[in-house]
Amino acid sequence: MRKIILHAHMSLDGIISEQNHWMKITDEMLNDGSALYETLDTVMFGSKTYPGMATYWTNALKNPISYAELEFARQLNSKKKLVLSRSSQPLVWENSSLLQYTSADDLRVKLDELKNESGENISVACGVGLWHFFIENSLFDDLLLYIHPALAGHGERLFTEFHWHTSLSLVREKTYEDGTKELYYEKTS
Repeated sequence: MRKIILHAHMSLDGIISEQNHWMKITDEMLNDGSALYETLDTVMFGSKTYPGMATYWTNALKNPISYAELEFARQLNSKKKLVLSRSSQPLVWENSSLLQYTSADDLRVKLDELKNESGENISVACGVGLWHFFIENSLFDDLLLYIHPALAGHGERLFTEFHWHTSLSLVREKTYEDGTKELYYEKTS
């Protein structure tokens, strides 16, 4: 069965919004991201974040800031992209399709069907609302966090109030040269 990997960057104080103010992505992180994306065949985006990501990563193929960014852009652009939304959305990025849902239960059924299809793992790559939705409804199997050595001070937090409990097992960790910590967890219950 395929896994859904919730993949998020956050500041040390738990903020995931306004990342351009506190997050720095290094070539080493992009290289590791490319290696991760080799194990995936589908990437999910929230409908609010999708247009900006589509623009950025399509342009990165033409004007990358580094070779690592170019390689990551090649990986990401080649993957199937699902835009999760309750309403119709324009799709402008190659290999994109819409996954429309009406409720958490409806999405849970669609995600279970998706996980049971043949293929590789699925990443929930971005979208504050989408991350919250997946956490609040326990719709992920693994959690990949990048904790950046910055205090954002204000913004939306990754972990808000939710009404379930689960245990996680740390599968791997890595500290990057700039102090960013990668933590990869699997659900154990």
